[in-house]
Amino acid sequence: MLANRILIACFTLALLILDATGCSTQQSSQFSEEEIWKLEEDYIANHGDANHAAILSKYHDDFLGWPQTASQPMRKGDMPESLQQNFPKPTDNLIEIERGGIQLKENIAITQYTVNITTISEEGEEVKQSVRITHTWLREADGWKILGGMSNEMN
Repeated sequence: MLANRILIACFTLALLILDATGCSTQQSSQFSEEEIWKLEEDYIANHGDANHAAILSKYHDDFLGWPQTASQPMRKGDMPESLQQNFPKPTDNLIEIERGGIQLKENIAITQYTVNITTISEEGEEVKQSVRITHTWLREADGWKILGGMSNEMN
């Protein structure tokens, strides 16, 4: 009888520990997702501000990406010239991120989202453009960095 009570108490304790561990993992995962989305929002805002140094600081040294403006994939070393050509100065455009999805696996995060850009033409009319973006983030000792990505304009 005493052995059964001890066994039940141990089993109950194990279930409580497993449940608590599951909750903390879930909270940690949610925090990490928000952390990554904040990095993405900063990344896009830096494009609008033409803050090339901040953009480049988010790229991993082994970055490989294929921006919609390039005919071939580019390495981190190719990006300063591309940024200067495509984002030469800050813009007043309205830029909004529409989250698509995120996948976290240990020290890797993959994001997929749409950037909606509204500009005002010289005639004063709104012009809308949407770009789909996928990034692969890698977490290392110095934080999250974009290891790879791709973007394409939506029709």
